[in-house]
Amino acid sequence: GATWTKRATSGSWVQEVVQKGNSDTLFAISGDSLFMSADFGDNWNVRNLDPVASSNYLKGRIAISPSNTNVIYATWIINLAGNYSQSEIFKSVNGGSTFVKTYSSSSLPALSSYDGTVNGGGYGWANYAIVVDPTNSNTVYTGAHLFFKSTDGAQSFSSTISGWWCCIHTDIQDIIFDPTNNTRILAATDGGIFVSSNQGVAWQPSSNGLNCSQYYSFGQGHVDSNFVVGGLQDNGIMYLNTDNNIHTYAGGDYNRFTLCDYFNPHNVYTSSSGGKV
Repeated sequence: GATWTKRATSGSWVQEVVQKGNSDTLFAISGDSLFMSADFGDNWNVRNLDPVASSNYLKGRIAISPSNTNVIYATWIINLAGNYSQSEIFKSVNGGSTFVKTYSSSSLPALSSYDGTVNGGGYGWANYAIVVDPTNSNTVYTGAHLFFKSTDGAQSFSSTISGWWCCIHTDIQDIIFDPTNNTRILAATDGGIFVSSNQGVAWQPSSNGLNCSQYYSFGQGHVDSNFVVGGLQDNGIMYLNTDNNIHTYAGGDYNRFTLCDYFNPHNVYTSSSGGKV
């Protein structure tokens, strides 16, 4: 990384680059185009999509099947008048020579929605990921606020969890399979790392040792100065109790600002991103 050479001078900014197996073939995706290089990035060509990419495409992601690297998925979040809950997916079965749409913006569930509906809201421009099962090229997972699974090559999806508020922290940024155990799925979220060993149905947090919490504010007891509470970005509140242990309460953007009662520090006031106290 000491020196760099520019290999592409046109097109919108690239959001992800993925290598096809151990070959010299790379795929790069931008907000509106998919590119392929057969010489490890020296030269790039735009891939044709059927139908063509929409001018409303916003966030792009690529996933290549480990068990059959000729199967490649390219997906974009669509900006429909400020609604970022819908996406489209294209699939190639010939190593990237051609791509055909398998999932359209009219398909349900909406993969970046809070509840799977078109009007469920969502932040697809920030949170969206896709991965292919390492043993089956037709099994595809996507995550944004919910976690979805397809077993028919991204033609249809169903949620593996009951709601965005449970099971796994919402705002999923990336999904991978454990390279040493292909039954374990790891998801990187705004709330840390979560792990599933049953195809995304049940999740366990796995962030011990990661010092990556971002605090908005702190509150401290006036009567008992050993009681300290902090409001985190996207992760609720944490408080240091008089037992010298750190505890977590709630999650998401709730409780970002905190204040301890002057006379009883264990009475804590918090506010959420929606303006509630």
